[in-house]
Formats: sequence, C-alpha cells, structure tokens
Amino acid sequence: MLPIALALMAKGVYDKTTNDSRAAAEHEEDRQFAKMKQERQARAWQDEDNLKASMRMAAAPASVDPNMVKAEEQDNRDVGQPGEPAPTQQGFRVNGQVLGSMAEAQKAADTHNAPGAVNARMSSALLQAGRPVEAQQLRSGARQEQVADLQADQLKQAAERDKKLREVGGLIKKGWPAVAEVYARYDDGMNAKVEPDGKGGATVIGIDGSGKEVSRTKYASLPDFFADVVAEFDPTKWIGMHEKKTERAESERRWNAEMDLRTKSEARRAAHDDRIAGIAERKSAASDPLSKLPPAVKLRAEGLRTEISQLNQAITKAQADGSWQPGSPGAKELATRKAALGLQLNQVLAPYMKGDGGVGDDALGLFGDEPPAKPSPGAAASPAPAPTAGAPAAAPAQPSAIASMASAIQQNRREASQQGAEYQQLQRRAQEAMSGGAALTQQERALARQYGIAT
Repeated sequence: MLPIALALMAKGVYDKTTNDSRAAAEHEEDRQFAKMKQERQARAWQDEDNLKASMRMAAAPASVDPNMVKAEEQDNRDVGQPGEPAPTQQGFRVNGQVLGSMAEAQKAADTHNAPGAVNARMSSALLQAGRPVEAQQLRSGARQEQVADLQADQLKQAAERDKKLREVGGLIKKGWPAVAEVYARYDDGMNAKVEPDGKGGATVIGIDGSGKEVSRTKYASLPDFFADVVAEFDPTKWIGMHEKKTERAESERRWNAEMDLRTKSEARRAAHDDRIAGIAERKSAASDPLSKLPPAVKLRAEGLRTEISQLNQAITKAQADGSWQPGSPGAKELATRKAALGLQLNQVLAPYMKGDGGVGDDALGLFGDEPPAKPSPGAAASPAPAPTAGAPAAAPAQPSAIASMASAIQQNRREASQQGAEYQQLQRRAQEAMSGGAALTQQERALARQYGIAT
C-alpha cells in the first residue's frame, strides 16, 4: 500500500507543478498582449495628434508682415533698450520668405491661401500620415469642387456676355451716332468716328489712343456692324473699365499702405538718430569748451593748449624722476615759456571768456591745474636809479622776462588778426564760389578745410 500512496502523491505534485507553470505562462502571454495593445493605442493617438497638427499647419493662412531688421552689432537683448538704434524695415515677410514690395508679398500670400493650394497641402499631410484613401478622397472632392466652380464661372461669364451684348445692341438701336459710344465703352484703347453714307450704311473709322486713323470699315447696315462686334466681342474688355478702376484703387491703396509703413519706419529711425546725435553733440560741447569758438580762434587756441600741455608733461616728468631743479636755467626757461603761452592763450580767448578778461580769468578751464597768477593790484615797477656823475656807464640792460612776454603777446595779436582776416576772406570766397562765382583754388580749398569752412 505504501508504494501506491507514494506514487499517487508524486503524481499529484507533478500535476500541480504543471498546472501552475501553464497558468503562469498564460498570464505572462496575456500581460504582453495587453502591453502591446496599450502601446499601439498610444501610437495611434500620437499619430492622430500629429495629423491634426499637420492639417492645421496646411490650412493656416499666410499673412504679410513688415520685415524688421536690427543693426549688425545688436543681438535680441539690445533691441528696444534705451540708447539703442531702432530696427529698420527691409521688405515684407510671408511664410519666412522676404519680398521687396507690398505687391509681391500680397501676391505670394494670395497664392498660398488659394483653395487649390490649401487642398494640395492637406492631401500631402494625409499621405505622409499613411492615409492614402483619405488623401485620394480629398483630391477627388477638390477636383469636383474645381469643376463645379469652373462651370459656375462659365455660366456667369456667358450670362455677363449676353448681358453686355444686349447693352451693345441697345446702344446700336439708337443709330450710327451710338457707334462712337460703343467704342468708348470697349476698353481696348480704340475710339471711332462714323461717316454715314445716307443710304442706311456708314464707314466706321478706327482711331488709336494717339488720335491716328488705323482702320476704315464700310458697313451696309447697323445689323452688319453688330454682327462684326459679336464675332470679336470680349466681355472682359467691356467690363474691364470697372475692373481696372477697382484694380487701380486697390493698387493705390496697397502702395499708400506700403509707403505709410516705410515713412513711419524712416521717421522713427530719423527721430532716433537725431536724438542720439543731440546727445553726442551735448556731450561733445560739455567736454570741449572750445567747441563754440570761431574756427580760426579755435585753431589757434588748440595749438596753444597743446603746447601748454606738453610743457606741463615735461615738468611733471622731470619732477617724477628727480631731475627738476626750480632755480636752474632750464627750469626758468620752461616756466617763462609756460607763462608766455598762458598769456597768449588768455589774450586769444579774452573776448569769449566770462569775467573781466584778465590773466586770472579761466571760465573755460583752459590752463589745467596751474593757471597763470593774477598780478598784484598794487605792484608797480620801481623807478630806475639816476646815474651818478663820474660813474662808469652801465651795460645795456637785457630784455626782461616781462618784456619778452609782451613782445610775444604783440606777435600773437598780429598773427590772430592776420588769421581772422584770412578766415573772413575765405568765407567770402567760399560763398562767392557756391553762388556761381569763380571756383576756389587748390590752396584756398586746403585753407578752407583747415578752418572748417564748407566748400
């Protein structure tokens, strides 16, 4: 009995293990199938979202926008900041394409927004999404719509043609004098003159826009003329007068809109440039006190300032390296020269300086850190002692530093006066040349550029 019981027990264990393995395999298979189904559903949803986005993009209309361009030295962070130049308009942008004129941009937008173009883009989006049947249905529907539109246009054109021909017939019923009105309303650039023959017929003379006779046709009756008109009648030319007026008005509207945009853009840029130029001019005037002086005076003053600055630099350098000796002949010569230059500069600028114009006045701040000292109010030259009888004759007195400076001032006055006269003469010659008089010589032009006179 024991062996049988053991065998039965072993068989039960085997069956359970087998059933458990089979159940686990089936469960894993169901789980993998559910996962695959879920992934397919997610991909389908994603494809549907992509197709909707593509269809929206295909149907999106194109717009015409000004193409604003920033300066080369700017990046996007600079645009709109105070003191930065404003962007300028360079053409018009349509779907990322830049076109030069408003008319070209509007034409490109109209082409993009045409129903046929929209249907073609939507059909392409369906094909890319793997839906060829729907793409074919869309194309078929678009063709049917085009055929229907074409038939409707043909019927409309036929109705318009019949209507206009009835208008022509109604005019012709008035007699041969109405032929000129028929030609005037037919927009082909031709006019007509009629010469009746007194027998019911007439000769119709065609006249071009310049008034020249270009044709002469004889008709036996008004019906013959009407039959000739019907054979060559183009309703687009008959109704073209109104269409051309509308087109001309639309073209003028677009032109005005484009010019308005350009004018406003240029005005904004000009106002910005003027503002920047004004700031720069004010900064220049504040940093250079000589900026408002006459050119000749400014030229002389700048030369004296440069020489004074060079002397100050030489003195500072000598003091820094320890070679400066105030009592040495070289130091006295530099100090004397600097004082003389200061007096010359003060003399040149005296008419343009605030105060009494004395040596110590420095309203423009031109003498640096060491302006020339004012002379003492009570200082006066001591009288020279009378020669003693029998004493040896004194040696001739050497010219003093004051005398040297006075001589330098007189020389400077002569040079300034000469330069002022030269400046005025050049101004008169430049005005004479610009008024149609004798042209400036090469030497006069060079001097005019030196003095800053416009030629």
